[in-house]
Amino acid sequence: MKKIIYKMLLVTFVTAMTVACNDKVADSSAESGSGDVLDSVQLVLTPYAVASADIERFKSIQDTVLKYANQPQLGTTTAITAYTIRAIDMLAAMGLPSNLVNSKECKYKYARVYLAVDSLLKFKLYILPVQGANLTDSIGGTDIYLNSKGKYKNPAMQDGDADKYMLDLNAPCPSTCADNPPSPIVKK
Repeated sequence: MKKIIYKMLLVTFVTAMTVACNDKVADSSAESGSGDVLDSVQLVLTPYAVASADIERFKSIQDTVLKYANQPQLGTTTAITAYTIRAIDMLAAMGLPSNLVNSKECKYKYARVYLAVDSLLKFKLYILPVQGANLTDSIGGTDIYLNSKGKYKNPAMQDGDADKYMLDLNAPCPSTCADNPPSPIVKK
């Protein structure tokens, strides 16, 4: 299960880096009819209310499993619901130069992925840019939500949930397993 989640994270990192490091979701391309980037971002937007319910469902399932796992060798087990990822890690996964992280093009230096399960028990992985994180100092930072057009919202103006969206960019294995997955993941 952990390896499947890690694999889903890697796929999401690659896609998320495209969004997180491209602050210029070009209005001009949308107007000219060549809005592939904008259109694709809008296709993966999920309303906050739906995403947060899916995240809570995953947490509830995980809490139940951990409660009954009772494996003393693991010590105290804390449920993991999200990961904070450095942009430099996502760039490396995509084979892009690490110096892009310090460029004007890369607005956010971190992203956060939330593990989730929808009402049909399908795994989800939601992703958001993060502002103000510092993993060295254990500072999680603030999630940056998107609006219905896929534009970043100002964190100071995020008091309502009506126009608050998260990205659902996953394509979970086994339907999209790698040709050479790490053991024991088996491609079907």
